[in-house]
Parts: sequence; structure tokens; C-alpha cells
Amino acid sequence: MITPLQNEVYSLRLRVRSTLRDAGSFLCDTGWVENELRYQKITQQIAAFSTELDAAIANIPQHHFTAVRDDGEWSIAQIVHHLVDAHINKSFQIKQILTEERPYLMEYLDESFPHLPGGNSADMDTSLRLLGGVHERMTILLQEVHKDDWLQVGIHPVLREVTVFDIAKSIVTHGSEHLKQIQEIINDG
Repeated sequence: MITPLQNEVYSLRLRVRSTLRDAGSFLCDTGWVENELRYQKITQQIAAFSTELDAAIANIPQHHFTAVRDDGEWSIAQIVHHLVDAHINKSFQIKQILTEERPYLMEYLDESFPHLPGGNSADMDTSLRLLGGVHERMTILLQEVHKDDWLQVGIHPVLREVTVFDIAKSIVTHGSEHLKQIQEIINDG
């Protein structure tokens, strides 16, 4: 639970950031248009991901979702459940960076998660709804943050300094890689 003091500190921090942004807005940054377009593109890709995933698995018979793969790779269900876990974690990291000064970001060690109970469940409705909600919330957040906030930094134990942009871009890359993996599973059918 957030204490009144924490809330006041957060509000003050936002006011200071806003004042600094307003003061800095008179400076000319030749790359600002390019950056704005990159931020918009990343946000649009995050917004579209859940629909793309739903379309990719829409016509697959449910018994294929949990099929064990000969190559030891995850099943479609494990991939979908993993996407939820990973993107919730990345969403939290973005929020940490936006609300804390250079926060330490926990490393996400996901290799054993798919082997937990429910990690290979063919019932993916809850995970798909969660993923859609997480992406919708991230889209709203990223559409509203100031362009300078995309460059706010957090400290990752492996990657070192990462920005909001880095994490948002990794969400897109991560999702795309797993969509390709699902498509390969379907094609190998």
C-alpha cells in the first residue's frame, strides 16, 4: 500500500520532471521527430500483439496446444503462458523506471516457469485475456508518457542500464520471436 508520504514524493517528482521538460523544450533536438516515430511504432506493435497471437492460434485444434515436441521446445500452451509472465514482468519494469530513480530491475528467470502446475494447460483463455489486458494497459501508458520518459533508465543485473524504450522494444521482439516459434510448430504440425 502506498503511504501518503510516498504519494506526495511521487507527485513532487512528477512536477519537477514536468518543469524540467518545459524548460528543456526550447532546446533543439534534431532527432526528436525520428524518436517520436520510433516510440509510436513500438507502441502500435505492442497494441497489435494480442490480436496477432489470437489470429495465429485461432484455428488450431485444442489438443495441439499441449503437444510435446520431439526437439524439447515448449508447446504452444507453454509459449502463451510464458508470454503472459514475461510481458507482465516487463510492464512492471517500465512502471518501475517511470516512478523510481534508476531502479534496480529484478532478472526474470523463466526457464522453469512452464514446468509449474498449469504451465502447459490447454486452457489458455485466462492467459490470453491477461496478455490482452497487459498490452492494452502498456499501450495506454506508452501513448501518454512524455518523449523524455522513453529514455528513463533502470539497472538490470545482466543488461546493465536499460531504458523504457529498450524494454518496450524487447516486448515487441520477444513477442515476434514467439509468434514465429508458434508458426513453426503449426507448420511442422
